[in-house]
Amino acid sequence: MGFLTRMPLSWNKVAKLRKLEKAIAPPHERLSRVVADLMSVKGQEAPSDKRRALEQFLDLCESDDGIRKVMERAHLSRVDLRGIAVYLMTRGLAEWVKGHCVALSTIAHVEPLQYFILAERHGVDQQHMFAHLLRYWEGKISSDELLGHLPANSSPNAQDQSFPMPC
Repeated sequence: MGFLTRMPLSWNKVAKLRKLEKAIAPPHERLSRVVADLMSVKGQEAPSDKRRALEQFLDLCESDDGIRKVMERAHLSRVDLRGIAVYLMTRGLAEWVKGHCVALSTIAHVEPLQYFILAERHGVDQQHMFAHLLRYWEGKISSDELLGHLPANSSPNAQDQSFPMPC
């Protein structure tokens, strides 16, 4: 299968991710409502449209070879991905930049996900981490520059111990 044959699938996946991002964190909706809906306890009520959309979003993330490899190297589970997204939202990164909900797009793309994991593991100051992610999604820095903001002793290819979930 050639490049052009695979390209529509890629565009299709991008379109699905964007549609789901808008369903999970609508640009016009208050952040507190989005987070409260996503954090509601499973089993106590029927899943909301946002939670169903988040599960579909996570399915797409996990179906991506690059994301799956990052998850395996970092010993991340689906629950960890969900936790990272909600964590970033609660820290103010649910904002929309150039058609991306920063928190959700960060877990759906290899370099930002790698950056977040390694920055957390190596104790990068949260304000700096969040600023770098925003600058990346604003298009002000490349993925190489984003990863270049990591401490010298970290590497996206390094085998690290399990990922400590941020709290």
